Amino acid sequence: MKILVSMSGGVDSTVTACLLKEQGHEVIGAHFQVWEDPLAPSLAHLLPSKCCTEQGRSRIRKIAEDYNIPLYEVDVSDEFKCNVVDKFLEEYKAGLTPNPCVRCNREMKHAKLGELANELGCERVATGHYARVKNDIKNDRVMLLEASDKTKDQSYYLYRLSQQQLAHTMFPLGELKKSEVFKLAKKFNIPIPEHYQESQDICFFPDADVHDFLDRYIESSSGDIVDTSGKILGKHKGLHHYTEGQRRGLDIGGLKEPLHVVHKDIEANILIVGSKSESKKSELIASDINWVSFVPDANKEYRYSARIHSLGNLRSGSMTYSGDKLEFIFDEAQIGVSPGQSVVIYDEEVLVGGGVILSS
Repeated sequence: MKILVSMSGGVDSTVTACLLKEQGHEVIGAHFQVWEDPLAPSLAHLLPSKCCTEQGRSRIRKIAEDYNIPLYEVDVSDEFKCNVVDKFLEEYKAGLTPNPCVRCNREMKHAKLGELANELGCERVATGHYARVKNDIKNDRVMLLEASDKTKDQSYYLYRLSQQQLAHTMFPLGELKKSEVFKLAKKFNIPIPEHYQESQDICFFPDADVHDFLDRYIESSSGDIVDTSGKILGKHKGLHHYTEGQRRGLDIGGLKEPLHVVHKDIEANILIVGSKSESKKSELIASDINWVSFVPDANKEYRYSARIHSLGNLRSGSMTYSGDKLEFIFDEAQIGVSPGQSVVIYDEEVLVGGGVILSS
């Protein structure tokens, strides 16, 4: 089978390509050059946890040459800037906490992989994501499942993929543990840096902290920090520095108990904080829904689990779908329910679907 493999230069994508070659497939590599922040300090580009740099591209070319993998490099920087980066900044300005990797996977990465695969006559595309797909012949759908290694599962980032995309996508690492991937890397003589670091989620800025990037493009406007009764406690340094549930970085002294972000009032430029219990939310409403493994009946209550952050734990509760929005009521109130983030719904290990959190 002729397979197009997304290659970032990291251990996972390289093992994916070598594993498929060992299985007898014809493997072609693809690397998409995305937008890089021209205003970033030069030293920040040296972070080892970032793959989208000139050093990273040189490493990918060397890997492709060493393992005899034809490599196609495609510059999608302008389109990426428009579809991912600009929307990311717009949402932060609106007081949201966006997840650009979710949008990128469907609208950029997998879309471009599909286009290039068609041009090259490839039957499948493959990535190094830790997730699994399974054909549901009875319902004529492709199901998306958590990875076997739950500590490395990346299915959350993939919930916006379409049925057509999933039907032509392979995740060869989905059944493996990370320790097994490292063993394969050793077997294939893939070099692993002495101080190995996983690549960070957001690739288009080199900084370790997202707020350094945001400060270059969003004008900070200080305002009041108030508690839930309206008492002024201090000054914030720009609302884009904060997200619901956040505890660290509030810079409020003399506290008997830690305070958490409860709400951001964008119009009044006020940050509202409160106790941990005040910041917890029992339910949420989400829109822009994408159903993956199956489509729930409208106005019917389901018992599912939900993940509200990419690295968050699954939390049980009840879900109802109205036809354009979903409501999820947690069995136990949760901290960090942030508008702009995605809520992803699971039925045990099967990813049902998800949407963007509107409100709590």
